[in-house]
Amino acid sequence: GHSVRVLTPDDAPMVVRLLTGGLRRGLSLMGPDWNGKATAWKWFARIACACIGMQRHFDIIHAQDAGSAVAAGLATRWCLPVVLTCHCFNNTVPELAETADLSSQAYRLYERWFKWLYHKLHLFMCPSEYAVERVRSYTGERGVIELVPHGVPFDILGSSLPDTSLTAASTGKHIVLNAGRLEPHKNQMFLVETAAALTRRDIVFWLAGDGSEMPRLADAIRQRGLQDRVILLGHRDNLPAVMKAATMYVHVARKETFGLVLLEAIACGLPAFAARAGGTPELFGETESQSVFPPETTPGELACSIENWIRNPDGLSRLAHNQFMNAHERFDIPRMADQTLAFYAEALTLWPEIRQGTVHSAGQSRRQETRQEQS
Repeated sequence: GHSVRVLTPDDAPMVVRLLTGGLRRGLSLMGPDWNGKATAWKWFARIACACIGMQRHFDIIHAQDAGSAVAAGLATRWCLPVVLTCHCFNNTVPELAETADLSSQAYRLYERWFKWLYHKLHLFMCPSEYAVERVRSYTGERGVIELVPHGVPFDILGSSLPDTSLTAASTGKHIVLNAGRLEPHKNQMFLVETAAALTRRDIVFWLAGDGSEMPRLADAIRQRGLQDRVILLGHRDNLPAVMKAATMYVHVARKETFGLVLLEAIACGLPAFAARAGGTPELFGETESQSVFPPETTPGELACSIENWIRNPDGLSRLAHNQFMNAHERFDIPRMADQTLAFYAEALTLWPEIRQGTVHSAGQSRRQETRQEQS
């Protein structure tokens, strides 16, 4: 009985796309600071124009980034509840500064921009307790926050077949997989250093994904003579098939709000290990002590741990089973859908109060308060 429409910047009228595209190209000639600003403004304007009049056809707006949320809210004159899912939330401006050469003036401008965006929003869905705390650092006690962990299709992922070309090439090898954007904060260089520290030559790292770090990783692999022990797989559309061909999954990102790829690996039956960062420990439940390693772990220490697990296949299998059972109970798709729909219902109930400025400001949803009181 639910109707969903997905809007992107490409749904803006053609004249808007042409104007904003030309403006972005013109401003980008003024330097990297202006390029970043123009890109953000282009996205904001296109989403706003795509959403004009949508209040006549829909009951609620669910955005995946703060800029789109506010653009949609302004375009519909805040007639509809606007829910924001905070997927990637550590501290947005410093994260942006890591990937762009921002001047101090641009940094301050972006900081004011994000503060303004979050000041306009009131309804937040967060995939982890870590994300909840980060949102509160922006909103204080204002706004309504609901914890809704991501879910994955365990039945589909669990029944995936391994990539036969990869299994044939890895015969007799133990495969350590990492997947994601090859970016500095994902920290794949740490895995190259870990591979160099291994004493066993039958352990091979697969790095699946692409991004700005690809050339630097390729150079490091070549300089260390690790071409046969660290394989850059590039972007893979069939990631579950790649996971099914691996021995274990290791995640070393320095910043992570949830770590969905870890959950996907566990659903594929892989034992998964992760550096303690952001919301990743929340995925593991009772298996956290075996699955999560400190952020100060050295490449040599991680290499030793990997080799110890490889020597203990029964223990590795038991860990994979325990991780799967824990995750299946807490992170399935139906549970996520039920929680999302329940928060939609609450948002619709609260929206008149929010527009009038009379909604309670406990920093969490009323349903969460009820659950905490019951527990």
